[in-house]
Amino acid sequence: MKLHVVAAILLAVAASSSSPPAAGAVTYEVNNEAASTAGGQRFDREYGAGYAKQVLAAASSFTWSIFSQPSAADRRPVDAVVLAVRDVDGIASTSGNTITLGAGYVAGVTGNDFKTQHPLFEKNKISSIPRSEAFFYFALRLLCHVDALHSFSLSSGDLPSWDILLLVPTVARAHDATKAATLQVTGVLYHEVVHVWQWGLQDYGAHSWVYEGIADFVRLRAGYPAAGWVQPGQGNSWEDSYSVTARFFDYCDSVKPGFVADLNAKLKDGYNVDYFVQITGKTVQQLWQDYKAKYGN
Repeated sequence: MKLHVVAAILLAVAASSSSPPAAGAVTYEVNNEAASTAGGQRFDREYGAGYAKQVLAAASSFTWSIFSQPSAADRRPVDAVVLAVRDVDGIASTSGNTITLGAGYVAGVTGNDFKTQHPLFEKNKISSIPRSEAFFYFALRLLCHVDALHSFSLSSGDLPSWDILLLVPTVARAHDATKAATLQVTGVLYHEVVHVWQWGLQDYGAHSWVYEGIADFVRLRAGYPAAGWVQPGQGNSWEDSYSVTARFFDYCDSVKPGFVADLNAKLKDGYNVDYFVQITGKTVQQLWQDYKAKYGN
């Protein structure tokens, strides 16, 4: 199928999804409470509230798919997901349904902080696109708000003019660093959105690595790993949290497809190390040994 035909189909789908949310649907809200700071201004300039809402919605849908939660009855009872950009220390945190994104982090994030492994960022490099298809390729990705090319600061919902689209190949080449920084923020938001939806956070204080590992697992599966993440097989313990635990859970999910969905469901009743045996038939120690052996570590 020709690329311009695909573009037309996807644009029609996008248009059909612009109707008001149904009663009971989750809403997404973005508040920049640090608009006077360098980070707050950069957020408005390079990311934007409209795009952030799209990311929150996409991250929620992706999390539901990972957790095998097709209906609202399967999920935590959350009516709204709120993102607040605030002048606080740290990268981001989540309390209840509210995600706080640090303005200082946004001000300092660079393209080098993101490992360009996102499928649309890595596999479809600008240089590999035939000139005959470049126009439709960039039109499709820009109009559909694909995050790898969201660096043009267009107002949410506004379609760019054809003159702008004709300039996309040139503009895109000049914005690689901005794109990568944007993707890094998107990865952080995916991680934090998981905390809004995952079960069992009453046990977070005692077993934080489980919950942070699940959040980074979803971020990994979504295609937003950070440059500082460990490689598969690295780490001293599965309890090292974050990317170490995420990589381990990725292995567990390959051994038992749906592992993370099953684990999240069980966490509704609190954490128990026996869940690993119940889900995979092996203890967590056995799984960790098998994981390390697979990668020669």
